[in-house]
Amino acid sequence: MDVSRYDHLKGEYVDWHIKPDFVIVSLLVSLLGTWTTVELLHRRTAGRGWYNSVLLVGACITMGGIATWSMHFIGNRAIILNEGQKELEVEYNDKWTAASFALPISVTFLAFMVCGTNDNLTTTGLGARTFFGGAFAGIAICGMHYVGQMGITNYQWHVGTSYVAGSAIIAIVACIVALKVFFLLRANWTNSWWKRLTCALALALAVSGMHWVASLGTTYRFKHVVPYGAGRVSRDNTVYVVLAFCLLACIGLMGFAIKGHQDYQELKVRAQKVVLAAVTFDTEGRLLVTPEGTLPCQKITNSYIERSFDDVFSVAHPVFIWIYRTARNWPGIADLIPSMKIHLSATHFGRRPSKVRRTRFGDEVAAGEEDYSTIFRELFCVAAYELAGKLKERLENIGVLYEDIMMTGTTSYDERSRRLIHGSAESAIDIELGVARPEPIILGRGQLLFIVRRADPNQAARLKASGYRFATLDHVMDLLASSTQTSRKEIEPRIRNMLDYANNDPFLTPGVYLSCCAIRARPHGRWEILTRKNKPAQLPSIPLCSQWTRMHKSILSTMDGWTLNTCLRWLSLKKEFKSATEKDFVCKLYHAMEYLAATIAEPWINDAVLTASAIAAPCSSQDSFMANAIASPCGSPLPSALVIVFRKLVDCHSRASSSEMMFSPLNFFRAQQRTYSGCRDHAIFSRDNHVEFEHFLPRKSSLTSITPSLPSPVTISSSRTGSRPQVSRSWSWMSRERESRGMMADVAEEETPVKNVIVVRNDVSVDVSKIGKKGVLEDEMELEEVKLGDECGVMGEEEPTYVDELFKMLVEQR
Repeated sequence: MDVSRYDHLKGEYVDWHIKPDFVIVSLLVSLLGTWTTVELLHRRTAGRGWYNSVLLVGACITMGGIATWSMHFIGNRAIILNEGQKELEVEYNDKWTAASFALPISVTFLAFMVCGTNDNLTTTGLGARTFFGGAFAGIAICGMHYVGQMGITNYQWHVGTSYVAGSAIIAIVACIVALKVFFLLRANWTNSWWKRLTCALALALAVSGMHWVASLGTTYRFKHVVPYGAGRVSRDNTVYVVLAFCLLACIGLMGFAIKGHQDYQELKVRAQKVVLAAVTFDTEGRLLVTPEGTLPCQKITNSYIERSFDDVFSVAHPVFIWIYRTARNWPGIADLIPSMKIHLSATHFGRRPSKVRRTRFGDEVAAGEEDYSTIFRELFCVAAYELAGKLKERLENIGVLYEDIMMTGTTSYDERSRRLIHGSAESAIDIELGVARPEPIILGRGQLLFIVRRADPNQAARLKASGYRFATLDHVMDLLASSTQTSRKEIEPRIRNMLDYANNDPFLTPGVYLSCCAIRARPHGRWEILTRKNKPAQLPSIPLCSQWTRMHKSILSTMDGWTLNTCLRWLSLKKEFKSATEKDFVCKLYHAMEYLAATIAEPWINDAVLTASAIAAPCSSQDSFMANAIASPCGSPLPSALVIVFRKLVDCHSRASSSEMMFSPLNFFRAQQRTYSGCRDHAIFSRDNHVEFEHFLPRKSSLTSITPSLPSPVTISSSRTGSRPQVSRSWSWMSRERESRGMMADVAEEETPVKNVIVVRNDVSVDVSKIGKKGVLEDEMELEEVKLGDECGVMGEEEPTYVDELFKMLVEQR
């Protein structure tokens, strides 16, 4: 190439003009990069975790490498020097070009780190962060432009001071505004895709505006023709690199679009199925959601197969009661999950039954098929295990099952259908009874079960690092209603009740209470009991005193079997009570009875009969109760709260007119009384589950191949001294290490049986190493009964709850 013919141009300013088509392309390239950046930032949930780190790095590359760097070189491609002669095109130095690529990515990283991800900021705090973050982003844009210009090797360029200042102001101000709007929309959960696109367009205009203002003030003086090689980078090569980046950004945006469409379709389908959702609150009462504003969910099954018209899956259903208790005793079922997976994988659904058999839960299934209730319970446990995996939590820490099932997919009804179902305002009045009818039940196509918990700060930080966000309830309630295809008025009360449910214990605190046990009969042999609406595990109760003494017992025993009206009239006289202590208790008792009657607000409460004896009820904190040691008549600490009960068998047509009360299924209420912390029934329930499900466990031959994992086995061995046999704990069942090593295999590894030990139902093992020839112990053995919750114990059968005692009294009274 003869370069001497251009010698006359050396040192001369050259003319240039702009090709409009490349200007438009450069703006589109910048928009492509900023939109990808905004989508990545939208999905960031915390400053920690590899998930968020990948998103942050990707956002920096798309903002600095595509929106800024690529736009710059495409924009320079629009500048035509010297009538576009090929030898006089702008050439770039490879080192400066590489530096111009790294600079905006590094500074943008700092800008996004300053902006952060915390939504729980005041307007002032968020404004400060976006101000400095936007300033850094604008500096990154300006810095990249001028470092890239310094890479021009065949021209000497110069920019006027006013153009430099103007371009910098445009870049910084536009970035501050765009980022502030984006993070405000994100914090308020109103950043739909078109709003994010608007923020991306503002960022793209910041980049393009800065570039073209600076370019308009730039003059070029020709230096020399750069020979091929010599570290030169032609404009064509930069275009190829830019096209590669743009292709990656397009693939990323296409992936976001496809993922968003799939999520939307999944939400529509999920609302028609039986789904388990995780409802997790942090210490500030915010709700854990996905970046799209939905609850973390896991499908259980397509639908619960109801075997008859009466087999409705509700809180009164035996299957729901089982999973309710299981969710409060995850350690008792956790080691059975692998075997449940194996069993489910070998089970086929949907066969039309030719012969049916009756199962323990009353279901009818095809001959040769497994009990469907067993299959559903396995599906629930596996779904909970997989949901825990999504949350990066152990199954034991996932939470407890909420006491309600929400119907989903109800918004598929149109307004006309709703009017037909609800009826007019006049028809809402029951003329015969003269009272308002209860709210009609809207049948949905799906069912949603909730696992509820409250996360501590460490757990919340770990969840945010895993890709989840915590949002205030008001901001995401519409999104939750849309994702479950329900109305806001249907889901919002439940979520707010779950917040109280997660923060408060469902049982009574230690003390003595005046309560009411009202039970009504329902069709098909069912019973319902009156409970508190905000705490369904409690009877309507009024705190009475903190201690239970002989004086209290003496006064109440006088009124045993009296109605509430009779008790109030007798207490109002107060003539028989001389001491100040007695008068004070009688005054408290009188006001407690009045308040109980006013709270229930039903006519039949005046005829309720008093059970004067104190009945032990589950206590919210056994440890704190034992520490406070409420004194019993004998001076010994009581194991639980005490209730003095007015009992009443009410009419089957009675309704809970008070907004604080509701009727709950009696069998479900019984189950709730067996779920408090430290309840001995947890171990018995775990044992029964292992007995029921152990035939699903893969085994080689003998009974010793796999033993169930129970909370507390007991070993009772003899001694030579003739004293009682020694009682001690032993962990003789399968450990988690062995579970992970062999449970999922087709054949489980056989354990070595313990020598000289007799295993009795895997609960008690007796050391018989000193048994004589006739099979009797040389030393006399005496098995001492030990209560569960002590250092050791022997598990039997579940004992009746205090509700069963009250129900028996009511039946006998009738």
